[in-house]
Amino acid sequence: MKRVLPRCLLVVCVLLACHSPSPVHAEDGVGDPAAFAKSMDRVEGYLGREKFKKGLKELQKLITTHGERPYVRARRAEVEDLVKRFVFGAKYDPPTADSVLAGKVERYDPDTGKLKVSYTPLQRGDFQTVSNGTTQFFADTMGPFSLQVWGRSMPSARSSTPWMEFSGGPHPKTGKLQYWHVDFGSPDKQVGAKTVYHPARIQHIDGTKRKIVSTSHAIAAKVGSPYLVQIRVGKATIEGAVNGKIVGRARKLAGQWGWIRFAVPGWTKLVFSGVIEPAYIQARLDVVTQKQLTEFRKNYKRVDYLPAWLFQKRPTPAVISRPDLPIDVDKKLWSPIRNFQRQMRASAWAEARTCLNAMPDEGIPEPVVRYLSARLHFEQEDHPLGLADVEVALKTTPDFVDGLLLKGRLLGKLARVDESLAAFQKALALHKDDPKLYETAAVAMLLAGHPEAAQPIIEAAAANRVDSKNLDQYAQIVVMAKKGPAWSHVHEYKTRNYHVFSDIGKRTCREAANLLEEALTSYRVNFRWVRHEKNKLYPVYLFSGKWGFDQYVVDLQGIYGAPDPMTLGMYNSAIKQLVIWNQPDKKDMLDTIRHEGFHQYIDSFASDTPVWLNEGLATYHMTGTRKRGRLEFGAPHPLAHQAVSKNKWVPLSEFLFEPRAAFRKRGFASYGEAWLVTHMLMEGKPRWRTLMKNLIADLGTLPAKEALAKHFPPEVVSEMDDAARAYIRTLGKKKR
Repeated sequence: MKRVLPRCLLVVCVLLACHSPSPVHAEDGVGDPAAFAKSMDRVEGYLGREKFKKGLKELQKLITTHGERPYVRARRAEVEDLVKRFVFGAKYDPPTADSVLAGKVERYDPDTGKLKVSYTPLQRGDFQTVSNGTTQFFADTMGPFSLQVWGRSMPSARSSTPWMEFSGGPHPKTGKLQYWHVDFGSPDKQVGAKTVYHPARIQHIDGTKRKIVSTSHAIAAKVGSPYLVQIRVGKATIEGAVNGKIVGRARKLAGQWGWIRFAVPGWTKLVFSGVIEPAYIQARLDVVTQKQLTEFRKNYKRVDYLPAWLFQKRPTPAVISRPDLPIDVDKKLWSPIRNFQRQMRASAWAEARTCLNAMPDEGIPEPVVRYLSARLHFEQEDHPLGLADVEVALKTTPDFVDGLLLKGRLLGKLARVDESLAAFQKALALHKDDPKLYETAAVAMLLAGHPEAAQPIIEAAAANRVDSKNLDQYAQIVVMAKKGPAWSHVHEYKTRNYHVFSDIGKRTCREAANLLEEALTSYRVNFRWVRHEKNKLYPVYLFSGKWGFDQYVVDLQGIYGAPDPMTLGMYNSAIKQLVIWNQPDKKDMLDTIRHEGFHQYIDSFASDTPVWLNEGLATYHMTGTRKRGRLEFGAPHPLAHQAVSKNKWVPLSEFLFEPRAAFRKRGFASYGEAWLVTHMLMEGKPRWRTLMKNLIADLGTLPAKEALAKHFPPEVVSEMDDAARAYIRTLGKKKR
């Protein structure tokens, strides 16, 4: 189980600080870190009330009142983040639907998607011209809705007859695309001795089949006169009208919505009124907001709003060299050590181990060999073995700084946070002026998924006026872990297990939270033998558009790697946040929520999960069907099935134990194989299901490497490899 960071460790930061706080004044709390923290919380409340100028003024006053004290400087990143939010909120008005749409918006509700907007031909920039003059409305409709288009002159030629078409997407049972084509026809026209007219009619297109479902010969318009054509799409009906008179009605599938397009030659005005998928407007609003943020970041100077002393660095101390090894080694013996270092740089782990095994015979002292071995174990994610090796090395030289740093990193990976911090603090006490030590310690805590443990390290650096670009970045990530995106306008919604934040609206937060609650219930049914924390709220951040989402993820990439440009969402195990963006395609969004939501769920009780199992289970839980009031999973994932079929199979003796980097390198092929193996463990024979149950139970208390070694000895892996290759051929027929 995870350990909670003891608050007493924060005392270590005070011991590292180079200044003593001024005496406490009871009347104003000056000199008291707790009073300062309480005042910071009070000032932050101005954000929620959108009193940006007032909040900035109060924050500046607070900093001036408390002055140059270590606890103020220690919270510099949090102070600067708050200042940025206040300044941005005061300088830029949030964009509105009217500012991002070409037409005139008469009504828009961002929560429900209700929109009324009118256009003239000069304002048609929102529309897409598909082909042959066909125009498509810019957003997916959620219904009900109506589209009214005014024309200058009612035509008589069949080729110019105005029409509208509603595309309802694929039929839920047959998969055939559904269209309803409304042809408004034209009224009587005398041509010589003949009376010519085109009846209005509605056609239903079911895949490739066309059927006329409504015809009308009474058209309330005159050829050559101004006219109005209209389509109204309700829950289960479609109506066409000319000049307000209905000329056709057809039935459609209840609740089926989609796209609308039209061809009305020479139209003069258009009005859409109804419900659209709000993600289309939200994405445009996000683009404007992100452009504002880009401009803001380019021109923002923190010293314009905060005192210069807050960012003052200590004069650069003399460089203090420290040994690379726990004990000195004669230069004559350095050749095998250099060879080992070359193999490590090349990620040639087997060759590096061969070098290590030969070192004792070549006269290399045991503490050196064990330290180098610990480094290799760390890279191979064998954290318990690495810890055992580095502790042996430190027995000879307890103050070996690089050994203490490595020990702290290994303990962090093993979720032994208090011991990890103790190792880092011992190293920092030996070289408290070295920014590299603070950087190593802080990033180790972040990568281990404990931003709360990185906080005292960063505070100690700030209090000692030790500064670097990397430390600034890590400090910002700690703030992100605590406060989320730098939104000036935030909506939130809580359920029993989720706390959803968004820059969209409360309704969107509520919908996302309910979807996650439904998925969580099914996760827990599937893993009913696992004990869960009570009263745990999972944080979720829902972005209005991809641009803002991408920027937030990019801000993390310095230590977590560059994001996949195609990603729709992600769970970051380091800062414990599920972040997604509001995609127009709700199926994709639902799949993303279930996939990334599972990562968040399993991290709550098994933080060190093998990458193949974590991704395989998340993919397994992406798609679900409702049966008997709950979600059921296990349907074959077509893309994963394809990946397994088309890509080279990696033997399970290698696949199950490989490091995260090797898994990621193969891309979707790894995900496909992970899905197949996981599916077999969840849905296959009883012995495989029992293996999965025991593996998940042990991952709650054991490191991944130990749990894998326990449950996948060579004979089991060999049998499992053969079974998995055969399993895919009968996957569609399998039933639990």
